Amino acid sequence: MRMYVGNLSYNTQNAELEKAFAAYGAVESAVVVMDRETNRSKGFGFVDMPDDAQARSAIAGLNEKDLDGRILTVNEARPREARPRTEYPPRTDYQPRTPYPPRNDGPPRGSYQPHNDSPPPEDYQKSNVPQKGNAHQKGRDYQKSRDRKTDDSSDW
Repeated sequence: MRMYVGNLSYNTQNAELEKAFAAYGAVESAVVVMDRETNRSKGFGFVDMPDDAQARSAIAGLNEKDLDGRILTVNEARPREARPRTEYPPRTDYQPRTPYPPRNDGPPRGSYQPHNDSPPPEDYQKSNVPQKGNAHQKGRDYQKSRDRKTDDSSDW
C-alpha cells in the first residue's frame, strides 16, 4: 500500500522516513519529494509497504506523531488526479519564418563593374583593393615625405 506522509521537516531524508516506518513492517520504498529547482524538500513524501495490514498499523501509529520536530500527517495515498489539459486555440497572428534572402552587396570590393560600358570615373580609386606591402609602412613613408617638404620650406 502506498501512503502519503505530510508535514515533514525540510531536513528529513529518505533514510529517516524509511527508518520511522520500518518499525511497523517491511518498507519497499520511502521517498521525500524534492523541489527540482532548489533541490530542497517540499515537506511531504510517500512510503510503500507491501503488506496492507502493516501499512494500516503504520498509519495508526505515526499519524499525528512527532518526527524531527514536526507533527506528521499519514494517510493512504490517493491516486494522482489527472490535470485537465488546457486546449489553446490555434494562433492566428503567427506567421512561419521565411528564410532571409541572400545578401546582394553588389560587386566584390575593389572591382569596378559599371552598369554600362562607360569607363570608370576619373576620381575612382582602388582604395578597397588590397595592395602589396604593409599599410603601416606606407603611412610611415608618407610621413617622411611630408617631413621633408616642411624641412625644405623652412629655408626661406
